[in-house]
Amino acid sequence: MHMGWGSLPETVAPHDDGHGRGAGSLLFDSFPLAGVMTVDITAGERRRTEQFSKYSGYSHTYRWDGNHYDHTQRDEWQRRVTEVVAIDALHYRNFLQQFLPDNMTRELNKAFCGFARPGVESEKLSAVATGNWGCGAFGGDTRLKAVLQMMAAAEAERDLMYFTFGDADLVRDVHSIHTHFTDCHASVGSVFNMLQQYYERVIKETSRAKPKETLYSFLSEHL
Repeated sequence: MHMGWGSLPETVAPHDDGHGRGAGSLLFDSFPLAGVMTVDITAGERRRTEQFSKYSGYSHTYRWDGNHYDHTQRDEWQRRVTEVVAIDALHYRNFLQQFLPDNMTRELNKAFCGFARPGVESEKLSAVATGNWGCGAFGGDTRLKAVLQMMAAAEAERDLMYFTFGDADLVRDVHSIHTHFTDCHASVGSVFNMLQQYYERVIKETSRAKPKETLYSFLSEHL
């Protein structure tokens, strides 16, 4: 499967600084049945949901902003045709830990389980709307998580709408690396091989809190 699925829409909200209400909390507040019905998310929980509340802000600026009247079409069970998928990310206290091959494999597989719909033709599937998964209080790197989710979406044959939460630099960087993957016809396997090379050649040689060479500069040079 080659990379290059999907689009990068406009940003929609400011960053979660890790100490307030993150994306999961906001979704469960606005779509309460998703929160009530989600118990075990070890394999990725998928629920039909309906939005009842409007909100403004994010993290510390989060506020209830009135009732929401959901006009999304209904299915044969009269449920709104909206899906919220809950997938848990690993919690990192050390920035470099997330580049361990086992951790990258785990996050890639988790995202794929959440995105994949076995038995459903890809052209009948909607785009996956996602963003900085596990990058607030869980300490994930936005650039790595963006690449892992691109890979998972490509393997699941899903378009990807990536919301960057008000970060203009992230918009530029993710768009640039996505374009690079597309232009060089990179496969999921070739990108993952380069992620492992980044760990071996950069992360393992790093004695500081963060590596001097960024992930995207490495991928752009060697892929």
